[in-house]
Amino acid sequence: MRRTLLLLALTFALGTACAAQAADGALDFDAETTFTVPMRNQMPAKHLWPELVGQPAEAAKAALVQELPANSLVLLVPENSMMTMDFRTNRVRIIYSKATGLVVSPPRIG
Repeated sequence: MRRTLLLLALTFALGTACAAQAADGALDFDAETTFTVPMRNQMPAKHLWPELVGQPAEAAKAALVQELPANSLVLLVPENSMMTMDFRTNRVRIIYSKATGLVVSPPRIG
């Protein structure tokens, strides 16, 4: 109970301090650069590669690395592995079978 009250008091104090700084103009955020969210037009034209299903995983990765922009992240992920559910426009996951080493589902951006 004490911990909850302490956290509430700290949250209120920090919120009040930030509001006071914002009113004084001390907090100056540029919304365009600080809070940028990737939009559809920043993604490559192609977002799914069904033609890579059945190909060796390493060959599929090499093909995607050549096709995608330099800042892209191409990951080899074994089938049935745990993954984060966040969506990233610069990431492509290649799901492959550990037993065969072949791509089992179409790689996609996200």
